[in-house]
Amino acid sequence: MLLAQNTTFIIGPIAKLLGIIINVIYEGLTYIGIENVALSIILFTVFVQVLMIPLKYKSQKFTRLTAMIQPEIAAIRKKYEGKRDQQTMSLMQQETNEVYRKYGASPTGGCLPMLVQMPILFALYAVIRNVPSYVQGIRGVYEQVAPFVSSEAGVKTLHGIKEVAGVNLQAGNTESVIDWLYNFNIADWQVLVKNVAEVPQAIVDKIVNISRVFGDVLVSDTPWSLIKANGYIHWIWILPILVYVTQMLAMKTAQAKNQMDGPGMNQMKMMNRIMPIMSVVFSIALPVGLGIYWITNSVLMTIQQIFMNRHIDKIGIENIIEKNVKKNESKHERAKEKKGVDSGTVKRAAALNTKSIKENGSTGTPETEQVPAAGTDSIGAIARLTDKYKNE
Repeated sequence: MLLAQNTTFIIGPIAKLLGIIINVIYEGLTYIGIENVALSIILFTVFVQVLMIPLKYKSQKFTRLTAMIQPEIAAIRKKYEGKRDQQTMSLMQQETNEVYRKYGASPTGGCLPMLVQMPILFALYAVIRNVPSYVQGIRGVYEQVAPFVSSEAGVKTLHGIKEVAGVNLQAGNTESVIDWLYNFNIADWQVLVKNVAEVPQAIVDKIVNISRVFGDVLVSDTPWSLIKANGYIHWIWILPILVYVTQMLAMKTAQAKNQMDGPGMNQMKMMNRIMPIMSVVFSIALPVGLGIYWITNSVLMTIQQIFMNRHIDKIGIENIIEKNVKKNESKHERAKEKKGVDSGTVKRAAALNTKSIKENGSTGTPETEQVPAAGTDSIGAIARLTDKYKNE
């Protein structure tokens, strides 16, 4: 196991899985003569977004429904405004649930895509932070350089070229050497070739070309380090600007059909202002590869939102509500059956007069003999089943 791999309970396994997927994409590109980490990240982002289409479509439908539900929810909150006792809160929750049930929606219907994307983002950062740790095809190239700088003298040379935080560089430890080398920029590689004559220039050129985004920028570089090294004048400033613009465009597209009012919407608007700014800060401080992911992701989200909005407009929100309600009713019926309540028996039993049943007992009157037992031992059992169903 490489030293730089993430071992967090959730993020670690996801990062390994992402590494495998990116490695498959990288090997596929290599097969057609294209070896590039940045392009692999872009294609990986497309792959993830395609897989996320069903979840995002469900989330978009929920958001459109929320715009219709919100006025009714606001009216319920106003009705119970200023009351905080347990009974009142319970009544308010029941009425709120009834509104969601009327529209066939769930209060948590829009959360799943976000819950899925966040671990992917953190895991992807772990992968991009040290690609050779996860992508075996790229690791193999670095292994051709590591033996030349794994000695005591080689480690001393690496320290002299650049200090890398978070990596425990050890002589004879190939993994730590590869972790260290991945943090080299183009200038660092040139210094290494100059100081260690044994390092093959052809392999260094291959590593640089694999990691190159454009010009002198590698996927492992941080924009801030490049900006400082070039007197704060460098084209890499375009990256955080594109991150901001594409995220704002994606959010505007998502909100185009979802106009809502109220405190919840105000909070959402505030988050929509803050999140792109935070992304800009992160894209300056973190590896370039992560910025590439954000830009690609936002562009794809914008395209998806446009087509999803058109599709929802075409089929009609009323039809979506009707379909959701029927689907929820079907689920409710299946849940009843799992509890041992047969819907056909319940409907027949519900037609009986429970009071008459209790008075007649199980004497076999014509009225009760017309109702099939459906697996019960007596009419009294059917009556109990009916009462149970009514109470549920």
